[in-house]
Amino acid sequence: MRARVRGIVATALAIGALVPTAALADTPKRIGAHVGFVLPLVSHAEGETTTIADDFVFGLPAGVGLKRFGRFVLDMEAVTGIQNSPRDLSLELHPGVVMSVTPNLATGIRAAFDVEGHSWGFTPLINRTLYVARSHSLFGEVVMPVRFADAPSGTPNRTTKSVGLAVHVGVGF
Repeated sequence: MRARVRGIVATALAIGALVPTAALADTPKRIGAHVGFVLPLVSHAEGETTTIADDFVFGLPAGVGLKRFGRFVLDMEAVTGIQNSPRDLSLELHPGVVMSVTPNLATGIRAAFDVEGHSWGFTPLINRTLYVARSHSLFGEVVMPVRFADAPSGTPNRTTKSVGLAVHVGVGF
């Protein structure tokens, strides 16, 4: 039994020694994070268009990205939404995938789930890096939230739909 364990350990060590490894200094950052704010500029729902002048809403997104898949980043974002009238505070979770197109341009899509369960949808995005420093970067993003929501009680089997355009500005680490 001991000989078998020794053989397995020796084989594992030999294989490990043969696998090429990169120096830690040359390894690119694999986990990133970002924080920022998002301003919905316009939305259209149920035949009615609302602009930022009609209803001021903003969000505070924070996210973590896993950069282990070549040009793709798996991203998880949480957005706290703040609305003035009627006063409302919401939280949405946005898991998604972002793909690098050029060093300063990326595109992607995120799913969207309201934590309270009232709405769900998806958000296509275009991301542009505006400034790069040693430990962080400034970025701008144009997002187009598409949402589906259960209609208020009293209207069974009905789902409302909305589409919008928003600007997200933030700092990535």
